Amino acid sequence: MLIALAAAFMLTTTAMAQDNKETQNGQRRFDPKEMIQHMTNRTADRYGLTDEQADKLLDLNTRYADKLRFNQGPRQRGQRPGGQRNNREARQNNESVDGLTAATRPSREEMEARRKQAEEDRKAYNAELKEIMTAEQYAKYETDQQQMRQRFQQRQPRNRQ
Repeated sequence: MLIALAAAFMLTTTAMAQDNKETQNGQRRFDPKEMIQHMTNRTADRYGLTDEQADKLLDLNTRYADKLRFNQGPRQRGQRPGGQRNNREARQNNESVDGLTAATRPSREEMEARRKQAEEDRKAYNAELKEIMTAEQYAKYETDQQQMRQRFQQRQPRNRQ
């Protein structure tokens, strides 16, 4: 019985050790390069890019990956990148929310500067993307982006604090 228990324990730990693509909460952990390649392939398929265009897009996506946050991987609705849920009550009581306290949380000015930088990065990305795509492909891309922004705005709560 002791040998069977030891064998079961060894099998369990071996299986868990080999499954390094899973995070603690059971979601798949994405490799940033894999995520960039997936996004590039999806875009190339969606807009009918040639192999040469796809290679240029892969380079563009790689250069902008950190700036535009392509490599975050999937998130559950209502979660922040670190995996912690928003907690309105903790925020109201000025307690720690996802590891940030009021003292370490960025100021409004810092957040506004980050937002402006992200907007500039997105404009630069789109300008380079426009050079890669044909006029028809880019027009379809812009239409898709506009629809995505509209869907995002519809999902946002009306009274955010």
